[in-house]
Amino acid sequence: MKSWWHNAYNGASLRLTVDGFLTLTDDVGLEYYTWRLEEPLRVTPNILLRLDRKLENPYYVRFGGKKEMFIHALILFAEKEASFLTLIGDLNKFLENL
Repeated sequence: MKSWWHNAYNGASLRLTVDGFLTLTDDVGLEYYTWRLEEPLRVTPNILLRLDRKLENPYYVRFGGKKEMFIHALILFAEKEASFLTLIGDLNKFLENL
């Protein structure tokens, strides 16, 4: 089960690995919501830390680009968080207002 979580060592992170995402979606069949960024966002430690601290439900970050340095999509398993993110339409503003 440790392979499900990206930061399993601290026990607080709900960011899923690919294995965790596939288990929850394919094996368990949980519903999820994909929010695609209009323009890929450069990955920074600040964004990843804020996602870990603010999101209260499992989530998966879809990376891409050269050396996977950009966030292309955020996949959420909570309808409330996904709806709020869709309404705001900006990842940084979303994280500021959670």
